[in-house]
Amino acid sequence: MSAKTAREIFDSALKSVLPENFMRHSCSLDGDMLSINGSKYDLKDYKRVYIFGSGKASYAMAKEIETLLFEKIHKGMVISPYDNHELKKIEVKIGSHPIPDHKTID
Repeated sequence: MSAKTAREIFDSALKSVLPENFMRHSCSLDGDMLSINGSKYDLKDYKRVYIFGSGKASYAMAKEIETLLFEKIHKGMVISPYDNHELKKIEVKIGSHPIPDHKTID
């Protein structure tokens, strides 16, 4: 195997696990039916949808799920080490994970 082929394989594998690509591949919405990795959830069975997350990937994943479920989300919060404020329904708090640091205190 050439170095170029090995690099292409590596790049492809890395792209497949980027949070935004993972979410687009793993989550879908058909009407009120949410599918996540093959598990199905009828959102009509729930009064409200809340989104919570923490960690380095939480912001990118929240951005994708907000795009997918925007009208269905009641509220949400993610703890992320990144200072991003593009989300409309999901609040972003700055903090480290899994070990809290000075950024975590608000």
